[in-house]
Amino acid sequence: MVKKSILVLALVLLFALPAAAQSPIPTPTAPPSDGDSTAPPLEDAQDITGVLSWLAAGGAAPAISLILNKQKWFKGLPADSKVWIVMGFVVFIPIVAKAMLAVIPSEAWITLQPWWATAVGAFEIGWPLSQVTHLLIGKNMETE
Repeated sequence: MVKKSILVLALVLLFALPAAAQSPIPTPTAPPSDGDSTAPPLEDAQDITGVLSWLAAGGAAPAISLILNKQKWFKGLPADSKVWIVMGFVVFIPIVAKAMLAVIPSEAWITLQPWWATAVGAFEIGWPLSQVTHLLIGKNMETE
């Protein structure tokens, strides 16, 4: 049990140190120009407008089918229905992201930025640690 605790502590430090060493919370960037039709790689998930710009450029399209295929309701659908549903999401998500960038004032994004960065940082550190803890400690507790 002590070895597992030390391993969990080491993993916490492994994930926490890069987060602690990061620069201050990034300032939201400007939305992409209308002429930009390619989805650049997502460079900083802690920048809320950067994430929305990435979504508006179709950046999430490759993941949509993978995410939907994990859903029970989606698995039971005929292939033709799956194609149309995936296409709907691939079109709908960028439109909503683009509309959010166009309609919501930049002051609101600046206000939301620290909260977004905190949520993303907590997810980047918390979720992997919860999975490691479950694998190392949780499974042993289930067998006892």
